[in-house]
Formats: sequence, structure tokens, C-alpha cells
Amino acid sequence: MTVEMQQESGNTAITHRRLLILKTNISGLHDINVVASLLDGNANVDRWNVDLQDVDHVLRIETIGITTDEIIQTLTQAGYACEELPD
Repeated sequence: MTVEMQQESGNTAITHRRLLILKTNISGLHDINVVASLLDGNANVDRWNVDLQDVDHVLRIETIGITTDEIIQTLTQAGYACEELPD
């Protein structure tokens, strides 16, 4: 995890940038397009990618301000299996 410092109206705020790593059943271009429609519009998601060659079809999300549970809920509601991978 990295920590970023941001200036807000003369005050310094500490923002935690997190990397979420999730096992999914995302399996092709259609699925990636659906996930893109869910994640690209979220201001708290900085970057994301899916490794379709990995056996776990790993979804990695760089974020500030969104939780793993929120991502899991979003993907589950869209019909995808999704769970956090242990460290």
C-alpha cells in the first residue's frame, strides 16, 4: 500500500491508495466490456486490469476510497463470481 499526501485548502490530508486483488470468473472480451462499464465511471477507481491467462482470472484495481466489499457487491450484482485473494 502506498500513501499519498494531498493539499486541501491549506490542510494536508493523507489518502491511502490501495490495490485490490480479486479472483473472478471474467473470461473474455464481452465480460471485460461489462466490467469496464462498471468500473470506468467510478471516480474512486484509478486503474484496473484483468489477467485472463491466470487460472484465477485476477482482477486488480488501484483505488482510493472504495472497498473490496463494494467491488465484490458490484460484480456479483452484474452476475460475476468474485472474491478477495488472500495475501
